[in-house]
Amino acid sequence: MKEKIPGLIKKYRKKRNLTQAGLAKDICTQAIISKIEKGEANPSVELFSKLCGRLKIPSNEIMTVLEVEEKSDFNSEEFVFSRELRRIYYKNDYRTLDYFLSKNIIKYEELSEINQIYYIWLESVVNFHYKSQKEKSLASLEALYAQLLKRQDKVKLFDRITQSLAAMYYEIEEYEKSLSLYNTILDSVLASESVEFKVSCLHNLSQLYIKLDDDAKALEYSSLEIDILVEEENLFNLGEAFLQLSQILYQKKLFNEAADNCQKAIHIFDILNNYLSKNTATSFLLKIQKELQ
Repeated sequence: MKEKIPGLIKKYRKKRNLTQAGLAKDICTQAIISKIEKGEANPSVELFSKLCGRLKIPSNEIMTVLEVEEKSDFNSEEFVFSRELRRIYYKNDYRTLDYFLSKNIIKYEELSEINQIYYIWLESVVNFHYKSQKEKSLASLEALYAQLLKRQDKVKLFDRITQSLAAMYYEIEEYEKSLSLYNTILDSVLASESVEFKVSCLHNLSQLYIKLDDDAKALEYSSLEIDILVEEENLFNLGEAFLQLSQILYQKKLFNEAADNCQKAIHIFDILNNYLSKNTATSFLLKIQKELQ
């Protein structure tokens, strides 16, 4: 994402016959514009949005910054995010995603077909998880999912849309529907090159099986999630994975093993300065220790 911003800003500043000072007026300083165009500074979402608005950058051009691919030969491979957008999405930073959508930076009617699919998906996810518009968001994503099922060619986003819909069903406690959807993409999940996509699905599947009182399956997917993250030397979700494994082991009354995995989660949260999750894990460890007394 950030690699493409300098060229985009400079291109449209010149196209609109604006100096750096003219573009910066009432938004930021000329020095910041200079650093952005040189690739020395990465603008915040708010600043990038204001610059796009002043420069009247077309929506499809903005989508190229987010690395939405415009290919006619859609295939079953997982949709590829830019690193920055992937970071925002998997951090569940819905406020940032909402800023792009709600400030009219990207105009739906200006988008190509594939970008409109992308937009509906993101809007549904944001509205469901951030704005608590659950019925409306679920209906929107269900309609999109049904539409894509009818296509002969499979859009790259299809697996992610399926995952998001399954996650929504989980949130409204429609566990069987959620599980059914995950099972339709499980082969694609396991074959995916994206660690984040793979482990987030496995994490959700483990949570689902906990709700369905199938501790064996929950343990299987939780352990697989950890194995993948350790093999990839990736800390993404590793603390959450160890904490969830600890909770499963606790339910099985394997208190020593639960305590050991909870300690691992605490150490990882400490490394990542994730104090909220660390506090949750610490509280759970105290609960386990009471059982060991």
